Amino acid sequence: SGPIAGKNAIDFDGLDDHVRIPFDAALNPSTFTVEFWAIVEGGANTNRMAVSTLNVNPADGGYEVGVSSTNRWTFRTSMHTTSDELAGPAIVLNRLTHVAAKFTAIGNADANGVFSGTMSLYVDGQLVATKAGSYKRGIGTNNALLIGGTGLSSGIQSPFHGVIDEVRVWNTARTDLEINSNFRSTVSPSATGLVGYYRLD
Repeated sequence: SGPIAGKNAIDFDGLDDHVRIPFDAALNPSTFTVEFWAIVEGGANTNRMAVSTLNVNPADGGYEVGVSSTNRWTFRTSMHTTSDELAGPAIVLNRLTHVAAKFTAIGNADANGVFSGTMSLYVDGQLVATKAGSYKRGIGTNNALLIGGTGLSSGIQSPFHGVIDEVRVWNTARTDLEINSNFRSTVSPSATGLVGYYRLD
C-alpha cells in the first residue's frame, strides 16, 4: 500500500484538470529525479502526462513523465526543437503504480544549454529502462510545473486521466536503493535534495 491508499489524492478528469505551480528554476535542475503515485483510469492510445515542466508551444526545454500513446509509462526530455524519450512497460489500468524518472547530467551544458547524460525510469521501485539522452533545463515562465498534463501557451496538452499523488522533485540523481527503499513512504519536506513536494492531500 502506498501513500494514496487512503484516497487522499487528486482524480484528474482527462480533459482539463491540472495543477500549475509557477515557474521556479529549482524545479528545473540539470540533474533531477521526479516521483509520483498514479492510477491510470482511461484515455487509451493518447498521451497522458502526470508531471511536466515541458511546454509544447512555445517549446523551450523541460521534462515530462506519464503515459505515451502506446499505453506505456514514458519519460521525455526536451532540447527545445528535439526531444528524447525513454519508454517503459505497459500500463495496467486502475492499478496503483509508483513511477520515478531520473536524468543524470554528465559534465556541463553545451553552448545551447543542453546537457548530455543518462535517462532512467523506475516502476514500483524497480529500474525498468535506461538510455543515454539529452536535456535542456526549463528557464522561463512557460516552464511551470504541471501536474496532470503538459503546458501550452494557454491551457494544457496530454491531460492525465486518473489519480495522481505524492509528487516529488529532487535536484539529485536518487540511487536505485534510495528509490526502492523510500517509494512506499512519505518523506520529510526538509530532506536533502527535495526541491518540490506536493502531497495532493
